Amino acid sequence: MREVTRALGAGALLASLAACKSPPAAASVAQCDELLDRYTELALRESVPDASIDLVAAQKKQVREMAAASSGLSACPGHVREAQRACAMAASTPDAFEACLAE
Repeated sequence: MREVTRALGAGALLASLAACKSPPAAASVAQCDELLDRYTELALRESVPDASIDLVAAQKKQVREMAAASSGLSACPGHVREAQRACAMAASTPDAFEACLAE
């Protein structure tokens, strides 16, 4: 599904931050999980606006399983600054979310 692919793209974006110097006040593992869930929901709602709560939950579970199987999200903790995380969590579209993390 497109939303799974897009959500995994968020994992790649978070992983790309590993090349950055570790900033102060960086996101925790739990906060990185929240970022992945938020992005998954935004991507799903963009492609399936009337997605049920059950579909959203299933999609989040699937993306988390796929992310756990890759090393991409391991770079998120320690590399996503608090300002980026807050911006991404407040984003209302996948594109806005991505822009927050690209800053």
